[in-house]
Amino acid sequence: MSGSLDDDEELRREMESHLAQLEDDARRTGASPQQATRDAEERFGSAADHFRSALDEWTRKQRSIRNGLIGIALSALVVSAAGIVINVRLLRELRITIDGWSERAKSTDLEIGAARYVGALVETVWSSPHGLVRLELPMLKSDWERETARLPQRCPEGEAPRFEFAITEEVSAHFPGVPVGATMFCRLKRAVDLDWYVGAAPTSHSEWLRAVGSSLRFAGCSE
Repeated sequence: MSGSLDDDEELRREMESHLAQLEDDARRTGASPQQATRDAEERFGSAADHFRSALDEWTRKQRSIRNGLIGIALSALVVSAAGIVINVRLLRELRITIDGWSERAKSTDLEIGAARYVGALVETVWSSPHGLVRLELPMLKSDWERETARLPQRCPEGEAPRFEFAITEEVSAHFPGVPVGATMFCRLKRAVDLDWYVGAAPTSHSEWLRAVGSSLRFAGCSE
């Protein structure tokens, strides 16, 4: 674009130089400066005026085109920048979502020294003088299945077996506030993840169930 403008200026200078030469020739013949200018323009012809007008119009159009191209380029830069920002935010949200899925899908190593085990949340109920007292105790699901598998249990589909056990001196420490001799009921409420930060599985969660194992009995079914 700048090269074209330079060419136009060069043509303009050549035209003006040619007119100036014609004026000098007219003055040498004795014409006044005004008459010399008129004679030079007449000799050069009306094409000079048309050329100047066309040249000015072409210069204006070139400037308009250049300004339009600059505006288009700036608009494209703005749109591109906005697209980059949006894509970065979308990728960030997608990465957070994927990281969440990955974290929930882990079954073993969470970090150095930590492991995840399949656990069970067991609901225990005691009929106290002040009403029902409910406790939710986490434990290894494998321990729950092993201890309850030896007991006869037949429940309709959609109902879970419910068990009962007696509070003895040996197990009272696991249920503070429940008097020795009381009867408690328990059932599997749902599966949970147990995160443990030592090398061995968290078997200590299941100690209360092993302690009441001898008195554990099938008590019916519950939804």
